[in-house]
Amino acid sequence: MSILFKIAWRNLWRNPRRSWVLISSIAVGILGYFGTTSFSRGFLEQMVETTINLQGGHIVISAKGYQENPQIRLFIRNPEVIEEELAHFEGLHFAPLISFQGMISSSETAGGVVINGVDPAREPQITTVAKSIVAGRYVDGENGNHEIVLGAAWRKS
Repeated sequence: MSILFKIAWRNLWRNPRRSWVLISSIAVGILGYFGTTSFSRGFLEQMVETTINLQGGHIVISAKGYQENPQIRLFIRNPEVIEEELAHFEGLHFAPLISFQGMISSSETAGGVVINGVDPAREPQITTVAKSIVAGRYVDGENGNHEIVLGAAWRKS
């Protein structure tokens, strides 16, 4: 051991109360840092997973320019060609989606919404919307029915 280390060690324990306060403060700070970092990383991972599960899966194929300027006129002209190519991948699930923004209103309120048109038979393989319904049922698409699923905003009065 070098003489410098011996002097530092003796000086550290010359006032043990001060040393323990300092060691405890450093330990609490490090634990707080790791706790905060773990919480924020978990929160971020949960947000990404929720977005993937609710917004169409891991990959979204859209018309050129749609992501920058989402307009209903920007759509894929021949989706059958893409579906044929995707069908070659074993274990891959995909479903068509038409998405646009709109407005919904009632006698009491109005608000902006995102309207998603889906294939009711294939969409539950991609998103968790069908499993997340609390009241009512998911659309079945049988007999050419034109059905919708509306989300509810729960408020405490």
